[in-house]
Amino acid sequence: MAIPFRFEKILTIKQKEKEHVQMSYEVAVKSFEKEATKLYELLRKKEMFDEHTEQELNSGLSIIGIKQQQLFRNALERDISKAQIDVMQTRNIMLTKQEELLDQNVEVKKFEKMKEKAFKLQYANLLNLESKLMDDLSLQQFVNRNL
Repeated sequence: MAIPFRFEKILTIKQKEKEHVQMSYEVAVKSFEKEATKLYELLRKKEMFDEHTEQELNSGLSIIGIKQQQLFRNALERDISKAQIDVMQTRNIMLTKQEELLDQNVEVKKFEKMKEKAFKLQYANLLNLESKLMDDLSLQQFVNRNL
């Protein structure tokens, strides 16, 4: 016999909300990973460019070449700055989504705990009722034997 839980619909709604927030969080994590990877690639590109520039400066480089490399390095640093801002923004979004997910987990756990307590209470009541019925049955059998 299934015992209905009075907050079953609310629990179902909260679970769906949790799933929605979970998907939103996963999207935010993927976005953060994408931006972080982009920043990593730019930083690696800058490091390789600096090593290449150092080698060219040691072997001799024209003024025009140095200016071109400086322009490229400045553009690369602008891209890195923008990527750092993007990473910080996506990290903040991801952390906000993570907090929302934790809140939803807490809400779902509350209702699951309430459901568990309600089932335990109903089970205890059932055991108590069964015990009373067994006592009544035993008493009736005892009275019927003595009559």
